[in-house]
Amino acid sequence: MTTTTEPGICFWLNFVEGEGALWDERDVVADVVLTANLQRTLDLPEEVRITADPEAAREEHALLLIPGHPLLHSCATQVLERGDVGVCHMAWPASANPPVSVLAQRARAHLPVQHGKVDAAERQELEVYLPVLRVGALVTYSVSVEETFQEVEEVWVDAATGLEPPEVLRARLARAQHLAGAGAPSSRRLVEPDLDLAVAAANELIEKRARQRREALSIRYRNARTEELARAAAYYEAALQSIEQRARSASEERRHLYRDQAEATEIERERRLQEIEEKHQPSHEIRPFRMHLVYLPALHVPVVVRRGARAYSFSLTYVLASSCFLPVRCPRCGAPELLVAGKDALGCRACMPGHEEAGAGVATGGPREDSDTTGKTSATDEASAAHGSPREATPEPPKGHTRLPAREAPHGRPRGHAVLRTPKVPPLPPKAHASDPARLVRTGGKLAESLWIRVGTGERWKPKETAPDSPMAVLSRLYGFLGPTIVTGLPPGTRLRDCMTKTAVGEQGVPNATTGLLETSDGLYTFTLRWRLVAGSPLLGEVLPYREVLGEALPSKTKLRADVARRVYHDVPLPRVELGAVESKLWEVTLPVFGLPLAIRCLACWWRHENDTELERDAAVLAASLTGVVARRSGIQSNNRDVSLMHNCDPAETTEVARVL
Repeated sequence: MTTTTEPGICFWLNFVEGEGALWDERDVVADVVLTANLQRTLDLPEEVRITADPEAAREEHALLLIPGHPLLHSCATQVLERGDVGVCHMAWPASANPPVSVLAQRARAHLPVQHGKVDAAERQELEVYLPVLRVGALVTYSVSVEETFQEVEEVWVDAATGLEPPEVLRARLARAQHLAGAGAPSSRRLVEPDLDLAVAAANELIEKRARQRREALSIRYRNARTEELARAAAYYEAALQSIEQRARSASEERRHLYRDQAEATEIERERRLQEIEEKHQPSHEIRPFRMHLVYLPALHVPVVVRRGARAYSFSLTYVLASSCFLPVRCPRCGAPELLVAGKDALGCRACMPGHEEAGAGVATGGPREDSDTTGKTSATDEASAAHGSPREATPEPPKGHTRLPAREAPHGRPRGHAVLRTPKVPPLPPKAHASDPARLVRTGGKLAESLWIRVGTGERWKPKETAPDSPMAVLSRLYGFLGPTIVTGLPPGTRLRDCMTKTAVGEQGVPNATTGLLETSDGLYTFTLRWRLVAGSPLLGEVLPYREVLGEALPSKTKLRADVARRVYHDVPLPRVELGAVESKLWEVTLPVFGLPLAIRCLACWWRHENDTELERDAAVLAASLTGVVARRSGIQSNNRDVSLMHNCDPAETTEVARVL
């Protein structure tokens, strides 16, 4: 390990180098020559040797610069006070621009228009530099009077529309450490930024993330608040009982004194409980310190949206650095909604008459006329390879697929409009798995189609279609209709397009598994549905983010894409229901280590047994026992001692409870 791999030292060296200092690295130490101004500001000699290794600090007589050192705090304070503001642009790529016909095909895939089809226009695309605003802020979280945390939040916003760019572009920009200087070649036009709109949108995104993070942090300290409230309530209750007992045995002349004392005690109790509530009231403070305006090479792509004989002109923005289109606003009302090709104009569901609003979260788009998802190479892929455009690796789709037809949410429809019903899964004979496997395979495909259409239209999966006490029942209880999108790792706001499936018939008590791919506006995502036939009707038991999970075992984290693994292990949204003591332990400790699918299985097991009198133990012991038992049943290697230490409890108690479970 070298000196510059330590975050604290790397930050300090970058800071002093920017102030004119020179430094040279040697193994685990670095020799730094400071300017006269830095010597006065930091109160250091001209030459200083720094390290993060305690042994090297002792042997080399070097300054031990580790997190928490006052020198780091002083430099960080200066950086925050000065701010980090600038304008730069990314170099224009050397490869040729994709042809308009290929861009139109990509636009159909990534920006669907309901009731319309995107075609290439006769005009050529226009090369421009698109402004994207980068905003960084230091967020200070206070979950109680004693507990305070500081974290950095950073967001990217399209400075022309105020919308957040796609995740693939944000990841590309985060990796771009070195950008060109200010200005751009005169041959390409700079798009004028709307900084008021962009700054307001960035502030809203940071505020939203800060609120979610504050709620996640406050869960860890919810038990401390509850315990302190319980102790205070018990103390004052005992005091009031003591006063009442003394009043009973006191003379009539002294009883009014005890009544006054009881009233004063009740007033003090209310004051103390209110004080504890305020003490544990979470809050956060946002302090912006970075604002960069980055100009990206982009194309203004003119397209034509056709609905029958009608044609509407429209313009899209294609970013060359990440080979993606930016989200668009409605040309009529400016809302960032799905576009609709109406009979008289091009608009969105919010402003076009006769169109219902989209379901919350994920919405399905119409089938694409140029789409071929049976494993063939599309024109988009060929164009990407020809022009060297970076594409994210996606899994191969299974043979055959089921299209997800466009569905409208049934809420708020105008009178006289028909509702598009979700297709019902036809019941099968109880032993169809043995007598007619082909029909069972078709049922699995219809089951998957029905599930994802309901997710897209905001319709909850009915309890009678869910296996009782199953992980699917837990998922619905935690997140409602959005549960399947969260457990499969789909980004928020993703729109579903196609559902490609194949079904494996389970034998000897093993559930059937319908596995496949979801084609969304953000790419392809894998899933598996585990279900059984009960009285001839399929009951859904579990939704998983993996492919081909036949049986109880869960694949390892390495089988997931990096972005999916992050959403399923770390960026999991908070449930909409309040969690108890055991559930909170599972959410805080088990979830980040074993992932959401296993945590949901643990909750399903706990909610089946939470009223068992033999399981009246400490919450940490119960959570550790559940984790160990469910992990072993799920084919995950877990040591009882390690799981117990992870939950900070006695392994012997965990073993005893595990036997009961």
